[in-house]
Amino acid sequence: MWSGYGVVAALGCLRGTPKGALGHAFAIAGVSAPNQLHAGEGPAYPAMEGSDVKEGIPWSSVTAANALLLAEAGQTGPLALLDVEDHIATQHLVGNLGSHLHVAGSYFKFHACCRHVHAPVEALLGLIDQHGLLVPDIDSIEVETYAGALRIANRPEPISFTDIQFSIPYCLGLVALGGRQALLPVRADALGRPEVVDIARKVSLRLDAELDRRFPTETLSRVSVRVGERRFVSPVTAPRGEASDPPSWSDLEEKLRIASRFVASPAQQNALFEVVRQLRDGDHRPLVRAFSDLRLGHAVAGSPDRE
Repeated sequence: MWSGYGVVAALGCLRGTPKGALGHAFAIAGVSAPNQLHAGEGPAYPAMEGSDVKEGIPWSSVTAANALLLAEAGQTGPLALLDVEDHIATQHLVGNLGSHLHVAGSYFKFHACCRHVHAPVEALLGLIDQHGLLVPDIDSIEVETYAGALRIANRPEPISFTDIQFSIPYCLGLVALGGRQALLPVRADALGRPEVVDIARKVSLRLDAELDRRFPTETLSRVSVRVGERRFVSPVTAPRGEASDPPSWSDLEEKLRIASRFVASPAQQNALFEVVRQLRDGDHRPLVRAFSDLRLGHAVAGSPDRE
């Protein structure tokens, strides 16, 4: 419901849309947004399955882009929508305008999966690193977490590529076998792997009342691994990249190197980092050219390994 307003604001700024048309663009986007009536209180269906709908955000972006074009062409929207306090808490939004950047409260993802999966993944990786655990020796894995993490599908044998990203058990199996890079990115060949399913079926999920009380301000988990008669328990673990513990710029560059390793050569990555630094100085044109060169390079060479 809200992403469309961000799209209108960004595109309107880039295009220099006049203020009057911009207001109508917001209004058109507001009434055209996908119906996400139950999105704020959880899904309207039994389990949050792994799907490509992604909470309506893709279609919201499409309708918002078109809303801006319609408004620029003279079409109007119901401007009164923007003054409905039940829909837009105006005073809350503008009361501290300029003094607090909400975008600075966003988190960064270090795994290409649902945010509910991140804390269990970090907790399991920590146990494996700390105790030198070997996958064949693991008898069971228990995840203690909050209710939101239990509402996703969590299938031990996902039925689609996207479904993987909504399964704590399967993602734990992937990182147990492939390490931290197994989820950055999640590739199509991650689906249907019997050795991962075997680990996923050893995972149990349990609600922890204290962790649930701290959700949604915090998204925490605790993981225990049983190996024979021994039990290894992680501390209460948060995902990497939280606004309360923000990553460094070098952390973000390393993330991009890993995530793009299958589609960009080291030389292309270095070139991208350089133009991003120029972007921070206010010049976006080198970045646009770099993306264009990257696409052209793949069209000509087929893969970064051949360049």
